[in-house]
Amino acid sequence: MFQLKYISEISLLPHLQHFSNMAKDFAKSFYRRKEWQKVRDYVLKSVDRTYRWLERCKAEHDRLNSLPDTVNPKQMLFGINQGATYADIRIEHAKRITEMDLDGYAHYYNVQAQEERDHAMLFYQYLQNNSEKVTLEAIGKPDKVFTCDMDVLKAGLEHEKLVTSMINNIYAAAYKIKDFRTMQFLDWFIKEQGEEETNANDLITKMELFGTDAKGLYMLNQELAGRVYTAPSLILD
Repeated sequence: MFQLKYISEISLLPHLQHFSNMAKDFAKSFYRRKEWQKVRDYVLKSVDRTYRWLERCKAEHDRLNSLPDTVNPKQMLFGINQGATYADIRIEHAKRITEMDLDGYAHYYNVQAQEERDHAMLFYQYLQNNSEKVTLEAIGKPDKVFTCDMDVLKAGLEHEKLVTSMINNIYAAAYKIKDFRTMQFLDWFIKEQGEEETNANDLITKMELFGTDAKGLYMLNQELAGRVYTAPSLILD
């Protein structure tokens, strides 16, 4: 993560290139440093310059991430919200940043997808370890049509509940034939699914609380962008 304050616009893009080469997970856009006691007109001018820098940072950041030799093409960009002690300026600035489609939400679900692939490979490895033949079939294209952000979150919770029911069914079948090894293997997933459903519910609650507020959405985007991938604690020999 990097942060440069009140840097000359002439050196803005070369520095962005430098930090792209560092392969950090996050990058903050440049912003105009100001003193909190400054008058409103000064704050407005500072915010306006910060936003212009963000536009340029995002354009260059997207270009760098698209290059074939970029070290970390999934590096994210954070916009800095400003407004000093003027609440209306801060809210309006947050709204403008949100409309630039920064990628905190996308990052959250990219991490989620990686975790789900890890879970699938654990099942794959478990079956192979027990001399079972594994057949991989095609995955159908998504059949959901979303009209708003809340639809996505509710679909996510619905899917987690479906996965929970499928794991419970496997556990019940293993219990019926006294397959204690499989039951022990599934114990980790049962606990994991409890956490997954809780996380999905929490996202819905946060969207209900902040979904109509630009500043709230901006802060939620930053929170989701901070999610860090963690490998499964379950390890199979």
